[in-house]
Amino acid sequence: MEVVDGFHADPDRVRHVVTGAEWTPLSGAVGAGALRTRQCFPTTEATAGLTALLGREPEFDAGADAFGFYTFVSAGSAAHTEADTARANWAAVLYLTPPHLCSGGISFLRDAETEAPEITMHVPIRFNRLVLFRPNRVPHRASAGFGTDPLNGRLTQVFLFN
Repeated sequence: MEVVDGFHADPDRVRHVVTGAEWTPLSGAVGAGALRTRQCFPTTEATAGLTALLGREPEFDAGADAFGFYTFVSAGSAAHTEADTARANWAAVLYLTPPHLCSGGISFLRDAETEAPEITMHVPIRFNRLVLFRPNRVPHRASAGFGTDPLNGRLTQVFLFN
């Protein structure tokens, strides 16, 4: 796992892509306030940053809608275990929530199938922080959402790839 603070040179530009995006319910999420963009918005900068971390270019199916989509989870949605782990060997989650609103993060779990899984590591949300990990090897859970829209709630950009 890698945690990179200051991933984008201009994260506000990346963040404001969502203002004109079309949103759809996020599959596998708990609560009505979990949404994802219908399309993906990968950038050359993000791909280059992931390439530098991996030592190779990320492999992804451009038609699979999994590399560079945004997610928004509102205050009405509970914490949930990520369900999309079978789709990719790698996941990168980029936090785009403004610093004064950051709350929660991502927890990595042991015994995720039990009623009380053990949290082995927690990475807090921080504006422009990228968390790169292997979702099919380590169970993980996002914390509860917050806010009422993508500009004041838990906003991430997600990259699923091999």
